[in-house]
Amino acid sequence: SSDLYSSGRENCQIIAPEPGGSTAPVNNQLSDDELGYSGPKKGIAYLQNEAKLKKDYLLDELKKLQVGKENKNSFKMEEWPHWALISDSSTCWTSRKEAMANQEISGSLKFIDKNHKETKDKAKACAITAGKWTDPYTGKPIDKLEDVGIDHIVPLQVANSLGGNEWSTEKRLQYANDTQSVLIVTSKDSLKKRKNQDLAKFVPENKKYQCEFAKSYTGVSVKYGITITKESKEVLTKLLSNCNL
Repeated sequence: SSDLYSSGRENCQIIAPEPGGSTAPVNNQLSDDELGYSGPKKGIAYLQNEAKLKKDYLLDELKKLQVGKENKNSFKMEEWPHWALISDSSTCWTSRKEAMANQEISGSLKFIDKNHKETKDKAKACAITAGKWTDPYTGKPIDKLEDVGIDHIVPLQVANSLGGNEWSTEKRLQYANDTQSVLIVTSKDSLKKRKNQDLAKFVPENKKYQCEFAKSYTGVSVKYGITITKESKEVLTKLLSNCNL
């Protein structure tokens, strides 16, 4: 449920594999200058790797994705261990915290170390005590830690029902903790509105982010080989076609 996502209960016994960068050829990746992107800052959300890919490349890749129906098989959250440690050099820094640190409005974070003392050194940090973010789904600010929720661009339940149930434990662990492509810092309210639905049933209300959302959804489906539904493919084709680049 979305409560588990937003509660931030962490897996400090498990180390997540490296998320890996975009699988797209370099000539299909757009620079921040080309995109006119200057975030993350107030009103401008962080963009994942796949949100910076060219729309024509993603439209071509979308045509190659396997199309199928959601297989409403049993979903067990424990088979998708998330909020895992991001390296073996830390006993407390998880993918959830890394996503929050990556996507913060620059300079807004406050950390404490393992002794609960304030630190400015992220490498020594064990927890985030304050920060500011822009909710990409609404464009509104998130100023309180307790309002932060973390979403997966393709929700875990959806990925599970579209082939992820057959993935190895390692691949599920990588997906559930992928801070480069998959994890999105949003608000708890936005998480509740999404209700773990796929793109055919949920498109962010923030029109400025709809293109980037479609790019990320397509790019992540390509990166991990996630099947998409016919309905999602139609929505993605329309949204990608409306992108400028």
